Amino acid sequence: MPTPVAITSEQALEVSVSGPDDISRLYVVTGIATPSLVAAAGDSGMIGVPQAPGRRQGTFEAYVGPTLNGSEFRRAVATASLASLQASGDTSFFEWSVTGVDAHFDDDEERVRLQFDLSVGVGAGTSWSQVLAAGVGVQVLILAASAS
Repeated sequence: MPTPVAITSEQALEVSVSGPDDISRLYVVTGIATPSLVAAAGDSGMIGVPQAPGRRQGTFEAYVGPTLNGSEFRRAVATASLASLQASGDTSFFEWSVTGVDAHFDDDEERVRLQFDLSVGVGAGTSWSQVLAAGVGVQVLILAASAS
C-alpha cells in the first residue's frame, strides 16, 4: 500500500488547447513531494569488519491538480526526480533512485493520483551509516475536455 505524502510548493498552470479530439485544457502541475525513505547499515560490534549494505524501497502517493469529473479527464503523465538527499556515517557507497512513476485519475477523489517508487541503499565501511531520500520534484501533465 502506498504511503501518502504532501506536495509542497504546488503550482498549477491551465492552458487552453485545441485537440486532439475534444481535449480543450492542459494542466501543468509541479511541486515537491516530501517522502522519507531511510536505509541504514549498522555496526555489528566487530571492529574493522565491513558491514552488510542496507536497502529500502517505498511507494508513495499524492493527489495533484484540479478537481475534475470523469467525463472531463482524458490522460495524465508524470515525471519525478530526486530533490533532497542526505548521507551520513562511514559510507563505502550510497545510492538513490526513482524506480517508477505513474499518474492516473481517481474517480473517488476526482483528482489525479500521482504514485512514485523510490529505492535507497547504503554500504557502511567499518561503522554505522545511513542515507535518506526526503524530497522528490514532480511534474504532472493533465489533459482534459470541457465539462459537459
